[in-house]
Amino acid sequence: MLFCTTCGFLGNAPSGRVSGPFKYCPRCGEPSLINSCPHCKSSICYEGQKYCMSCGGELAGEASTHSHS
Repeated sequence: MLFCTTCGFLGNAPSGRVSGPFKYCPRCGEPSLINSCPHCKSSICYEGQKYCMSCGGELAGEASTHSHS
């Protein structure tokens, strides 16, 4: 699962792309994709997730409140 800290995009890697790392968001084009918690490396589970469920670390600040459109 990939999460963009700029626009809030949450989704899988583009079809046909099985390897990464992916750096740029397919929705907004910003270099702000993450696929795990920057603190403990646990997976991101859902859109709008502000804090890691494993360590409690902040994931994306205000960017994670954007709606998925």
